[in-house]
Amino acid sequence: MDLIVLARDQWRGFRAGQLRSLPGFYRELPGGDSLAFVHINKTGGSSVARALGLQLKCHLTLREMQTRLSAARWSRALKFAFVRNPWDRAVSHYEYRVQTNQTAMGARPLTFDQWLRLVYVDRDPKYFDQPKMFQPQSDWLKDESGEVAVDFVGRFEEFDRQFALLSKRLGIEAALPHLNGTQRDDYHRYYSPELVEIVARNFAEDIERFEYKY
Repeated sequence: MDLIVLARDQWRGFRAGQLRSLPGFYRELPGGDSLAFVHINKTGGSSVARALGLQLKCHLTLREMQTRLSAARWSRALKFAFVRNPWDRAVSHYEYRVQTNQTAMGARPLTFDQWLRLVYVDRDPKYFDQPKMFQPQSDWLKDESGEVAVDFVGRFEEFDRQFALLSKRLGIEAALPHLNGTQRDDYHRYYSPELVEIVARNFAEDIERFEYKY
């Protein structure tokens, strides 16, 4: 496969012709291949989407995505996602909500301990306001039969290297920016033993499937 270098103006050209008819998670590449990106929140997905000329923050599960493409396009597309250590991801999710004042967490902040319990133990509707964003990462990637059905899963912990592997598989070169980062301490500093267990219970499938450890 010839290597395709995707400059910004090239992406703009593709997007101008496709945005009217194709969903934002999907792109057809110049060489005839195509891709479909499952953007799990807080896994570096905005950076991936920007690099590949996809719609930012298009947070659809694989099942939702499948309903938005023809069967022919869906079957041809390379379907991929990035995942993240669940303990690290929970801290990133918390800090992002504080920094963007979601559910007034910037104006009336909660501690991480309080927020984690309200969300993952109590399911308080004020803070557990977008259930999809709190579900296990595995659930984003499952088809109607309950099987994980993506062709490539990259790890946030090796972001640049994994994106390079994806790019090679697609036969492209694309610059990877780093968007929507949060300023915070190492995630271990947020946890007590009890909080570690709360995350472990809620994300048991992710921890086993993707072999994560605290």
